[in-house]
Amino acid sequence: MDLHQSCILVVDDNESVRELLHMLLEARGHRVALAKNGQEALEIMTQSVIDLVLLDIMMPVMDGYDVLRWMRAKPELSSKPVVVLTALNDTDSIIKCIELGADDYLFKPINRAILMARVDASVEKKRLRDVEHKHIMELAILQQIDRELNASLDLGEVARITLGWAMRQTGSRSGLIGLLDDGKLTVLHAEGAVYMAQELVPVSALGVHVVPNGRLQETILPPSEQVTAGFDHRLVVSIHREKVISCLMMLENQGAFAPDSIGFLSRLRDHAAIALANAQLHLTAQEANRAKSDFISFVSHELKTPIAIIRNYAELMGAGKSGPLNEKQGRFLENIRANAVRMKELVSDLDDISRIEAGRLRLNFEKVSLGIVLDEVIKSIEQQIIYKQQHVHTELDVDLPLIQADHFRLSQILTNLLSNANKYAPEQSNIYVRATVVPYHDTTALQIEVEDAGMGIREADKHHIFKQFFRSADQDVRAIVGTGLGLNIAKRLVELHEGEIWFESEYGVGTTFYFTIPAAQTAVSMQLTSIA
Repeated sequence: MDLHQSCILVVDDNESVRELLHMLLEARGHRVALAKNGQEALEIMTQSVIDLVLLDIMMPVMDGYDVLRWMRAKPELSSKPVVVLTALNDTDSIIKCIELGADDYLFKPINRAILMARVDASVEKKRLRDVEHKHIMELAILQQIDRELNASLDLGEVARITLGWAMRQTGSRSGLIGLLDDGKLTVLHAEGAVYMAQELVPVSALGVHVVPNGRLQETILPPSEQVTAGFDHRLVVSIHREKVISCLMMLENQGAFAPDSIGFLSRLRDHAAIALANAQLHLTAQEANRAKSDFISFVSHELKTPIAIIRNYAELMGAGKSGPLNEKQGRFLENIRANAVRMKELVSDLDDISRIEAGRLRLNFEKVSLGIVLDEVIKSIEQQIIYKQQHVHTELDVDLPLIQADHFRLSQILTNLLSNANKYAPEQSNIYVRATVVPYHDTTALQIEVEDAGMGIREADKHHIFKQFFRSADQDVRAIVGTGLGLNIAKRLVELHEGEIWFESEYGVGTTFYFTIPAAQTAVSMQLTSIA
């Protein structure tokens, strides 16, 4: 705000005083509004932008005290500077005005030099307050923008947020933002423009000249160069990443852009550059992850056939189809068969991981009886249980409800947990499987737990137990065959069922894994098989 172009309201019931102040202030370059009492002053302040009020105290209709009280009650006027005018050399009156919010005072008759000094000082203080307020407001806006930008790693969403704020703060009617590469712009988001998202546009077709130093460019457009008809001013914002222009934002408007808008865009660009770079890195990581998943899926698929052939030939040889085997050959063949089975399990796990990470694993949800699934799982690992002379005990609430689940994947979760309990628990130990109904969000779920009296989990390993390929450094654990994928897959499958999985463990004592699966509506009585 120019000190010599401020609007000053003179409020005084004395016409001579009003005219004198009017003349002096206009000669100084100020615009002046006049009011002969407090009531007129209030009307002017509600209708016009006033930078300073010169306020007489003693007036008819509404005196200066009431005007000050009214102004301080209005948030939009409470910070407006007021200099009170009084013919009373009365300290109490001045103190009362200052307590009511006046910034300064002048005695009548008016001394011209003192008047100008007080006016200039008051206007400058208001200018500084306005600058501070504007700065605070812009900081609040930029913090809000940061919150919105940091809430997403989707490149299109980050671009939409950036362009939206740019258009709102500049009053633009048309705009687009896109990735710049080799003179071409891949449009990420557009509003009011003729281009669509993901459209590839040569920069030359936009009539844009990219400035290396990143200065904002405002251009007045002839009709032939207007992307959107009628928008005759264009502003181009280049967004840098490591000193290289990675994105361009183009705004168009009817009429020139305000200088404040251009300053805001310079700051917005710096905030958006980080979010856009992060979103691009996230997109690159996703593409790399998809490529990895596709590779794993391809390799897993290609390995299934040779592994199956190896197993089949091993079984045929073991059955004597290729002739009798001596004891040593039998041991070798058993090693081949066991490792073929292990390879099959690893390939299956890798295939599951790749499908889950790529979002290609689809669950077939239906109403499932936990008892039936658990019975199948226990029978499938029966030989492992018998081999270690362990005992599996099932303790389930009566009349458990059906659960909403994929039968095969629920079986996979339970098989994983029970197999781990079998592998890591000692011979002749007990394994317990329990299930109860528990409240879960706005409904109910089955909470299933698998408890063993095995090795337990070391404190240092607990934060890593569900990570892919994690294997404890404990030599006793490493002596047991495993891929480090089973628990990661189990966790992902539980989460795909909208459930949760966790564990409690004491090293050297044992471990209990818990997981929840939302219940269906129909209840059914469960009859389960127990291996003793």
